[in-house]
Amino acid sequence: MIFDEFITQFRRLSGAKNETDVGKLLGFAQSTFAQRKKTGRIPYREVVLWAQENRISLDELFKIKPKISEYAEYEVKLGDVFDYADPETKGFIKGSIDTAHSKIASVKKEA
Repeated sequence: MIFDEFITQFRRLSGAKNETDVGKLLGFAQSTFAQRKKTGRIPYREVVLWAQENRISLDELFKIKPKISEYAEYEVKLGDVFDYADPETKGFIKGSIDTAHSKIASVKKEA
């Protein structure tokens, strides 16, 4: 399941000891995070905010490799995750990327 793979990767990058810590880091009450886990819905908005605040690459965070079969695996990248995000989250992610590009451009101009 992709959610479980995501939690494993998030714990590795964040240093969270358990899923309760993951929920806290993302700003969720334990019951809310448990519901997300039950439905398998990754909280993309909260994850992107956390990643920005902690300077973690989204590509690294979403490098999930769930097993499809005994012989095949695939890698989920940010572009794949973006395709499944709701419109509001897509707008948020795009805005964050645009802001980052603007900051990079201004730094290059100053150099």
